Amino acid sequence: MKISKLYGKKVESTDKKTHGSIMAVGCAQGFIDGFTCFDDREREFFIKAEDVSYFKDKIVFRRLGKKQQNSFNLRLGIPVFTDGGKLLGRLDDCLVTNNRICRIYCAGRKFCFESVNIADAVILKSKSVLDVCAKDMLIGALCGGEEL
Repeated sequence: MKISKLYGKKVESTDKKTHGSIMAVGCAQGFIDGFTCFDDREREFFIKAEDVSYFKDKIVFRRLGKKQQNSFNLRLGIPVFTDGGKLLGRLDDCLVTNNRICRIYCAGRKFCFESVNIADAVILKSKSVLDVCAKDMLIGALCGGEEL
């Protein structure tokens, strides 16, 4: 599932007393920690990912929780840089499998999550950037008639 599909998704407690929507996805060490939500009065509450019992058209949760201390809100649109400081674009989306972030998407490219550091910005480690640059040069040469 892509992270962008989670924002704005409706949430409901199993006792149907708490209702709201997801406004942020909490991330800690590459895993989805939980969801920061708000109700119709704009009061915030947090749901731990492990307390979610149903996850389709809406999210049903058992109880409210607390964020881990090292958790941060994963935001789309944050800048993506090489470790040399070159801006590659903005974070378009993230792919989550088994509650773990496995890929990030930026400017039509995808990168393995193990090759990034992420918080207020995304920093790509050198090897992944070199792979993408070499691939871009090859595609440019094949499509644009440039010489290698």
